Amino acid sequence: MSTERSRSERGSVSPVFLAVAVVLSCGIAAAVVSGGGRLRDRARADAVADVTALGGAVDGRSRAEQVAAANGAELVGWRRSSDAVIATIDLWSVRGEAAATSSLEPVGSASRSGHSGSLGLGR
Repeated sequence: MSTERSRSERGSVSPVFLAVAVVLSCGIAAAVVSGGGRLRDRARADAVADVTALGGAVDGRSRAEQVAAANGAELVGWRRSSDAVIATIDLWSVRGEAAATSSLEPVGSASRSGHSGSLGLGR
């Protein structure tokens, strides 16, 4: 057996290498797109939770339910602590939670979003 390649064998690895590189590149691109979609969904759920908590802090649980529904979410958790309203929503199977108060005082350690104040929702 000769260790030297013939002219016809030269470059035969290139198509195989190219095919593997294309498959790997497609796999990486799919993972990036999928991960980006999850981040987008999480950010949207957090934003809806923020506005839901603010609506609830100003006008109560029924308003929080309306705000969540108007944004395509469901209010799945609601509690009023001594200084804040804490709302939990489900949007596209992603949970979001936020705390808010109707005053200009900062919400205690329960606040994830740091939002406070009144929400300009039309009645």
